[in-house]
Amino acid sequence: KIVVAIVKKDNVEAAVMRAIELAGGLGDIQEGQTVFIKPNAVSDRALGMPGIRTSNEVLGAVVKAVKARKPSKITVGDRSARTFPDTARILMASGMRDAALAAGADEVYAAKSPADAPEEWMLLQPPMYEVSWRSAGGLFAMKKILEADHLINVPACKNHQYALFS
Repeated sequence: KIVVAIVKKDNVEAAVMRAIELAGGLGDIQEGQTVFIKPNAVSDRALGMPGIRTSNEVLGAVVKAVKARKPSKITVGDRSARTFPDTARILMASGMRDAALAAGADEVYAAKSPADAPEEWMLLQPPMYEVSWRSAGGLFAMKKILEADHLINVPACKNHQYALFS
């Protein structure tokens, strides 16, 4: 079951809480579990322009909502686009790092590329991986995501030349 909702409110935290509620809530997160929150930290282009990266306000609201579930650890992390290899710089320059930590995240993880840090990645071969990922032999996933009890993806809805939309 896939749930999609559009929530419009002046208050970002209220809008995020309503969107979480419409998506089924956070009841699966039990006290003491670990949560990996993955925003979109694609690049540091056009800082201050909405729609390129996950909004700092939305990210902070998600972290606060998760923190209320009393997990043992909240990690916020991403890997920037290939042409922007310094994810740590992007998380810092965009304000995502500060927003996540101020909201209660325990760690902000700036993933290096699989080539630079192969021990931080795992090659997966899910069903039908050959359709899109055959040349790579599968797709790489951050081990930190796979090790977490829960993954929450907080993307930025956008259109672009490579995927038409994401």
